[in-house]
Amino acid sequence: KSVLTAELLIRPDDSPLRLNGSGMLMINPPWQFDQVLAPAMPALKQFLGEAGASTRLQWLKQAE
Repeated sequence: KSVLTAELLIRPDDSPLRLNGSGMLMINPPWQFDQVLAPAMPALKQFLGEAGASTRLQWLKQAE
């Protein structure tokens, strides 16, 4: 099985404010879902983020 994570931090992770970001862990995401989601991540960061915001899209395990 494949496992993909997507994370959006709207503030730096060391910010004292609560709920600095959110993430999803997807098991067996649809084929090429990472390629569809990748362009949306910077747009979300720009629209929702503050200074120091970041995104991450990472495969924890790819299908064999």
